Amino acid sequence: MVERHSNKEWWNSIGSAELFQVSVIIPVFNASHFVREAVESALEQPEVGEVILVEDGSKDNSLDICEKLSRDFGKVRLLTHSHGTNRGVCASRNFGIQSALFEVIAFLDADDWYLPNRFAKERAIFENPEVMAVYSISAIQFQDGREELFGCREDLLVKLGTNELR
Repeated sequence: MVERHSNKEWWNSIGSAELFQVSVIIPVFNASHFVREAVESALEQPEVGEVILVEDGSKDNSLDICEKLSRDFGKVRLLTHSHGTNRGVCASRNFGIQSALFEVIAFLDADDWYLPNRFAKERAIFENPEVMAVYSISAIQFQDGREELFGCREDLLVKLGTNELR
């Protein structure tokens, strides 16, 4: 989901989508093996203005990895809950939203990654100041070529006239 979290007046005041920048919020819990790939995939997107890692009291070395990522990349910020407690994914996302620098918010799980041009369609859609949120289709592609779609009814693809995911 990509969402604006402030008012339309601000969006109208910038005059165009040239300033379209996204705050990507990544809740992190026991994801030490995956979080670097998630962060790097987000940073490859030209629209990403910042990546907010919200470390959620992991028991593995996720905090160490997040600290290194925040040192290595200027666009990466690390947040932790008070006393390093585990508050859950919802509280972590909300904490990230409260700390976001940019109006457009996107969520990425620490064990997922973005493909190239992740925000190209959203950027175009948000040129319309009446649009306040966009939900994108997610998919799993298996080694045998099968794909499973999530967040989409199959009749939507028929209406769009395509089975293309990108």
